[in-house]
Amino acid sequence: MAFAGNCSIEIDANPKLFTNEDDLIKFFFNEELGVFVEVQNNMLKRFNDSLNKYGFLSHAKDIGKTYIEDTPKIIIRGYKTFTYNLYDLRKYWSSLSHQIQSLRDNPSEAKQEYINKINSHKNRGLYDIKPKLTFSIPQNKIVFIKKNLKPKVAILREQGVNGQREMAHAFMKAGFECDDVHINDIRDQNVNILNYNGLATCGGFSYGDVLGAGRGWANKILHNPYLENIMSKFFNDKNKFALGVCNGCQMLSHLSQIIPGANDWPTFIKNKSKQFEARLVYIKINKTKSIFFNEMSGSILPVIVSHGEGQAEFKSKKNNNNCVINYVDYQNKKTNIYPYNPNGSLDGANGFTNMDGRITILMPHPERLSTINQFSWKPDDWKHSPWFKFFKNARDWLQ
Repeated sequence: MAFAGNCSIEIDANPKLFTNEDDLIKFFFNEELGVFVEVQNNMLKRFNDSLNKYGFLSHAKDIGKTYIEDTPKIIIRGYKTFTYNLYDLRKYWSSLSHQIQSLRDNPSEAKQEYINKINSHKNRGLYDIKPKLTFSIPQNKIVFIKKNLKPKVAILREQGVNGQREMAHAFMKAGFECDDVHINDIRDQNVNILNYNGLATCGGFSYGDVLGAGRGWANKILHNPYLENIMSKFFNDKNKFALGVCNGCQMLSHLSQIIPGANDWPTFIKNKSKQFEARLVYIKINKTKSIFFNEMSGSILPVIVSHGEGQAEFKSKKNNNNCVINYVDYQNKKTNIYPYNPNGSLDGANGFTNMDGRITILMPHPERLSTINQFSWKPDDWKHSPWFKFFKNARDWLQ
């Protein structure tokens, strides 16, 4: 209970019943049927009345209390007083998992996670989550727009991609008409990509990741003269935009040769942890020309990552002008430390835009937090998702 609630627990054991350490161990680690219930003080009478009504009151015993403090601990008062800091107990509790992780994963990343797991509970306040907004969250109301006036986005996918519905939902909420477009639809000339205002390449596992996730998808375009030509025309049209997320981010990074102003983009390789990372992390938004992040620079936002190959690998020295986001720790500082930086990208740089800002690639998933009910945690004053602005910005740019 203390681990789950990250709070202090004080237990008053009867010294007449517990005269030595063995007695305490037998009590706390027994396997008899029973239950611990935490009850608020103002609800104690109602709780006891319920026990009495069903004949359980004589079997219940008040054994202690819980409370919140910066350095949580467990205190047991019996034949003598035992005090355990919660972070020490967590250190022992997590040590076996750490040893297994060190053998299975990258040992340096496993050690970083273990140290952070322990330190995060030495001081509650030091590791409080502190999102920051530099803009007003727009209300993401669904507004009726005549169909023939809606801008159109191609939600582009390939075999194995699985994030197209979330992506379409995010763009539709922002006032776009979305079409589900397979890359083969373009190749076979059943769909003209030039008829769309924008395109979004989605997350998932194209070709089951066996060809390096998005790289095989990109090569399918680069080695087909028709696909290469028409996609190049799309990217060079200054009235169109493109977004690549996760698998789609990796795919577009391998198309940098046909994307104007993308020469400094990295490619993406296996996570430094050597594991698939699915986490809620925090990013800082930089000031760039990206149309998606207009008026959002300086904000610190939660975002979801879900990738196995997200580590940015640069061809040459990184161009900071094109880096749109960096992962940050709980002090809102750029970080190389795992798991706050989930893939090992230098300084947490994991999103980029081209020179004029029309084309943006991101390893994290903003579409998975585009509405407020998708958040597992949020500040109390957030009534709408700040990530809605990310998609609304694309529509505002077209207008």
